[in-house]
Amino acid sequence: MNPCRLMQSSDFQRVLSINAESAPHVAGLNPQELRYILDIGALAWVALSAETPTAYLLAIPHSAPYWGEEFQFFQHRLASFLYIDQVAVAQEHRRQRWGTALYQTATQWARDHRISTLCCEVNVLPSNDTSLRFHRQLGFSGTEQLRTTDGRRVVLLRNAVN
Repeated sequence: MNPCRLMQSSDFQRVLSINAESAPHVAGLNPQELRYILDIGALAWVALSAETPTAYLLAIPHSAPYWGEEFQFFQHRLASFLYIDQVAVAQEHRRQRWGTALYQTATQWARDHRISTLCCEVNVLPSNDTSLRFHRQLGFSGTEQLRTTDGRRVVLLRNAVN
């Protein structure tokens, strides 16, 4: 049985809690921002341990009306992609492969919808070396960097969906 499923309304507070404890490596989300992202067609999966969300992944299809700078970068360069906006794992569950399970779920969704590329960004400033290593191990590559309006510098990564 896959430990991942689409986020349900009952998971909302837990996802916000995981997000808050994952700062500064993921952008903070308040309830309105999370609702907005879901309303524009983002996909939200949670990984479960004993029926409790231990991690989440937010992904935005290329056709969504999303304003994020990193998303816009890919939208101007690729015809079809699934943008991984955030992935975060609760502190007590890190290094247990929850992130990998979520990426496998997103990859299968992309395959099923004939999307050939997963895209994401990882912070270079402030540095998030753990995330960069994780994404490289999953096959993501890229060297282009972007300075964001909120003062971060990110590396933009892609991975072909096989």
